[in-house]
Amino acid sequence: MLSSCPTGLRRLHGVMGLTGSRSISSESCKTPQRTLRHWPARAVSPTTQLPALLPAWGLLAVAAFMAMGLPVLVVATKRRTPTMASKSSEREGLSSAWRIASRLTFGSARSRRSFILIVLLFISLALANTAAVAQSFAQRDYMTALSQKQAALFFNKLGLAMVLLAATMPFRSLAEFAAGGLTIVWRDALTDGLLRDYFRPKVVYWLRHESNVPDPDMRIAVEAGHFADMLVLMIRDVFENVLKLSGFLGVMYSISPLLCLVMASYAAVGALATVKFFGAPLVRIDRSIKSQEAAFRKSIARCLDRAEPLCLCGGEPSESAESRGRYLKLQQQQWARTFWRTSLGTFREFFSWAAYLLPVAIVSPLWLQDKVPFGTVPQAIMAFQVSLGALTVVVRKFRSVSALIAEGSRLEGLVQALAAASRRAQNPLPAPEISKAAVEVDGLSLSLPDGSFLYRQLSFQLKPGESLVVFGPSGAGKTTLIRALAGLWAGGSGSLRHTRPVAFLPQDPYMPEGSLRRVLSFPLAEHTLRDEDILAAAQCSCLGDVIARHGEDLEVVADWEAVLSRGERQRCAFCRLLLLRPNLAILDEATSALDEPTEEALYQQLLSLCAGMSFVSITHRPALQRFHTHVLRFEVDESGEASGKFEVNTAATP
Repeated sequence: MLSSCPTGLRRLHGVMGLTGSRSISSESCKTPQRTLRHWPARAVSPTTQLPALLPAWGLLAVAAFMAMGLPVLVVATKRRTPTMASKSSEREGLSSAWRIASRLTFGSARSRRSFILIVLLFISLALANTAAVAQSFAQRDYMTALSQKQAALFFNKLGLAMVLLAATMPFRSLAEFAAGGLTIVWRDALTDGLLRDYFRPKVVYWLRHESNVPDPDMRIAVEAGHFADMLVLMIRDVFENVLKLSGFLGVMYSISPLLCLVMASYAAVGALATVKFFGAPLVRIDRSIKSQEAAFRKSIARCLDRAEPLCLCGGEPSESAESRGRYLKLQQQQWARTFWRTSLGTFREFFSWAAYLLPVAIVSPLWLQDKVPFGTVPQAIMAFQVSLGALTVVVRKFRSVSALIAEGSRLEGLVQALAAASRRAQNPLPAPEISKAAVEVDGLSLSLPDGSFLYRQLSFQLKPGESLVVFGPSGAGKTTLIRALAGLWAGGSGSLRHTRPVAFLPQDPYMPEGSLRRVLSFPLAEHTLRDEDILAAAQCSCLGDVIARHGEDLEVVADWEAVLSRGERQRCAFCRLLLLRPNLAILDEATSALDEPTEEALYQQLLSLCAGMSFVSITHRPALQRFHTHVLRFEVDESGEASGKFEVNTAATP
């Protein structure tokens, strides 16, 4: 029957049964030569046909390289490659992501919970992949049974595959839960740590002063979450691919050692090409886009924050041009990233399709030569795909890897900037110390960042209950003295001492979000004061119209920066001072937006309600001198250096 058929056709006997015939007669072997031109009778070994496929492989490679090269050529022609990352504390590579992950797992208060979730993720993935390996053997058996028309064996193995699939589902669900929980725990730990460092005393000021990190809000509120999510997914991919590789590598080696060698070589070439050719440009572009997005967002947000002065000066056209210019820079980087991603996508597509054809080309001749059963062919394809996917996770996930590197570097840069700001906050120059006197200044010399001195050897002392008014021309160093007393200056020498607690009232007071109660009692915690005390302090601060406007409802919430005028905001700061009643208050033009009668009323309340409290006022209004016991006058000489004269105020109000 089959003795006169070529070997290759006899090998197809089990499959030909699917057409409805149980056997192949010798007459059926006498097919015209044109129908068997791909497998002539003289070429009984299928391996002799493999060289004929080389031109097709070459054509495919040329097409792929052309598709990859054209976008890169466009980038080079248009000169849209991004500039190098700015010189900052941001580190290159995955080391930043690894350091953050190590701190989140082993160095945080949530390390135990993180460790439990990581172990749960690993165990669930291990069990799921064990079931997947067993399922591949069941697939091999039922495909072989199908080719041989063994119905009982086919349904038996198909049922086993379905049972294994059902067993895999709970483990997959458990892995999904562990990954989601780990993302939440790590984001919680990362955000909590950043917020703790961000809101340490005076750290925000030094962070803004150094200007190394222009968008800490974006990094804490958004990128920390993105980073935690991508990091968990990357760790999950690594775990899963290591398990897949350990499970299917043995399967593939048992089928064909050559297939195993080809897979390893193919994976190494693909990973090397991805990292070396696409890696550096895409990482640079992602970092540049993050910086450009921050600059673009900041230009828009600044206009919203300063809407009134912007509109009054008619600056909308100028700011519009500035914002559009920043957006154009961002757009250029986005086009560059699109071209590079197009090349990477083309490479990845070619890589995946070639990976599908390779195991077919290597294993099919073994089946045609009766060396392996038919079910081995789909099993080899599956094992090759899974093992290659495990080894080429960088190729498949490189967009995620580049984004992870960019955000990890930015977060690491924020961590380092916060640490530097914290050191500056703890070591101001000169450093204020605690004193029994209200204020003691001895041999104080303050200098500007360029090294020039504002003034030298300033000395004075205020006893408890005494007050001081500071006069002088703009630029003489009055506000710098206040900053030095607050520990917000880093250039000078001498001795600074003052009593505690102390309250600072700047010219533009801070307005927190929340209720009117919080605005009037900030920074005290809400509900620590009685409503009667807050309302009484508000009345003494000339805020009766504001209270009446909101129906004496302290729980009302509004955008207080927009609702309250500058004078009302300054009166709110006075209300806080009357509620706090510290030993020392320092007012830096805290009543500059008020008329003189209101200003006088506030100082009268300060003297009557806060008897025994010392205060220092910086002002340009001579009328305030009578509310103070001492006067400090700054005068600037021809060289631009100021000198201060401290004296008792003989015109003080009794």
